[in-house]
Amino acid sequence: MGLKMKRKEIRLFMRHFYILAFCIVATSCGSLNQYDGLFEPKDIEIAEPRLFRSDSEDYWHVVGQVRNFEGRAIQDIMIGIMLYDANNDVVCSSFVGISVEILNPGNTSDFDKTFSLKECPGVKTFKSQIDADWAD
Repeated sequence: MGLKMKRKEIRLFMRHFYILAFCIVATSCGSLNQYDGLFEPKDIEIAEPRLFRSDSEDYWHVVGQVRNFEGRAIQDIMIGIMLYDANNDVVCSSFVGISVEILNPGNTSDFDKTFSLKECPGVKTFKSQIDADWAD
């Protein structure tokens, strides 16, 4: 079981690394639910994503919901988030999971990712992208 789990973790890491590297190099991750060659979420969306800064904290927050309108459950759901400055250059990027392990059809789950203001100066906008697998 240990080897199987390690292979799964490596596969997930490589897939997310590939997506993140593509987004940083191309800086063209504007559309949600982009197809990465491994999973095509036709009816899965990132709903109501927003970026805000808490007055009492030195952090940016990116929050939203993932909605599953597919007829099948999905798992290993990761949201890629890129923060951009006024010149449209990426200043920070990261991934965040959702609050459930498996998202069944018709369900919604929240996400919340924080970024330090010191590590991410000059943020003006953000883009997000979803990646997941079938839960078969």
